[in-house]
Amino acid sequence: MPKIEIELAGVHQMVSLGIYDEERARKQQVRMDITIALRSLPQDDDISATANYDEVAAAAREVATSKHFDLIERMAIEVAERLKTLTHVNTVKVRIRKIPSVLECDELYASVEM
Repeated sequence: MPKIEIELAGVHQMVSLGIYDEERARKQQVRMDITIALRSLPQDDDISATANYDEVAAAAREVATSKHFDLIERMAIEVAERLKTLTHVNTVKVRIRKIPSVLECDELYASVEM
């Protein structure tokens, strides 16, 4: 059976994230890469036949800004759980990236697939 995926790359959001005092003191920018697989192939050329990209991004941002997260992994899980509830979404993969302020590395990632 054919499978169709939609990807939103680099959804930016300022969030409250981290366990260290300096991370808790100010919001940090994260980038979310979101891949959703649709339940079925769209039969018409109409937005109602697929996942609405604006709704996907808005739902991800809503979860990411809903509270302080200690763990980037937990943020990724909660974003994925919310996206799975959207119309037409079968499976979802969420990858969240941030530039850590306390580690000597370029970026830190957490990824979850449901």
